[in-house]
Amino acid sequence: MKESLSLFFILCYNLIVQLSDIVKNLKLSKDLEGLIQKNSLNQFIIFECDDFVLLDCFVQNLCENMLEERGKIVSKSHPDIMFFPIDEKKGLTVEDVGKIINESIVRPIEEDKKIFIIKNSNNLSAATQNKLLKTFEEPNKNVFYFLLTRSLGGVLPTIQSRALKIKLEKLSKAQFMSLGFSNEEFVIYGGNLEKKQCETKNAEIFNACLETLKKLSSSENLLYVSRVLLGKNDLEQIIESFSTIFSSIINEKINPSGVFADVAPFYSIQAIPGILEALDKAKQKIKFNCNQQAILDCLLIKIIEERARWEKKN
Repeated sequence: MKESLSLFFILCYNLIVQLSDIVKNLKLSKDLEGLIQKNSLNQFIIFECDDFVLLDCFVQNLCENMLEERGKIVSKSHPDIMFFPIDEKKGLTVEDVGKIINESIVRPIEEDKKIFIIKNSNNLSAATQNKLLKTFEEPNKNVFYFLLTRSLGGVLPTIQSRALKIKLEKLSKAQFMSLGFSNEEFVIYGGNLEKKQCETKNAEIFNACLETLKKLSSSENLLYVSRVLLGKNDLEQIIESFSTIFSSIINEKINPSGVFADVAPFYSIQAIPGILEALDKAKQKIKFNCNQQAILDCLLIKIIEERARWEKKN
């Protein structure tokens, strides 16, 4: 099945060029380019980054330094670069693993290197990773494996021990704004281009969370507000938006800019650490398949309690 367009290629052309320039000038990119020129690049690398738009661009740049046919790399049609999983919705399947193992012993078609890019590797099961262990441990000559993951937490220690681990930091404020985005967008999306790409949905959820905080005057209207909010949105995205809002309120109080002017005055700086802690706990509960409505109800109650507690003390 043809590899679906990556998040990176959905961005407009000018932005692609600008982002590519930023990536090429990163010290990390230059360090890896130096290893390529010395023929000493690790054959198995795990790339960790929370922004897959940025990571896609970074790995593309790496492949361009390794192979000759830049046009085919950009269009994802290079026969010596293989992308997995074949179906991103299904994740890496047994059939995918079999294909990786079988294709790894086949000589490159056009050049002297072969590259396997495995995305969302923190969704890989332990059994799947173990099947790939020997392949990663004893790669054939000029065969490279790049695992792209948001977090090393889902990658087995035995897999990690065989790899060069590289963490790609998110774009700085200056880099993000050099792409034409505003300070407000940097605050909302945390410099994450992948989140920015989902702008319409993210903006809807973000604004819904802001409206919720405006209406959350007491526990009397909590249940109604909670059900309206969750009825239209994903809980994980709701929690992420709340985290962004409260983290930003701290900065709003120190350096007022008006972005959160309607909400910030109701929350003292002392109340926010407790709220952020409650948000982290809510994230953990999602992983255990707890009742989502109950999680949100408890979270909103905690926000009200922390706000009221510090209002009394101040």
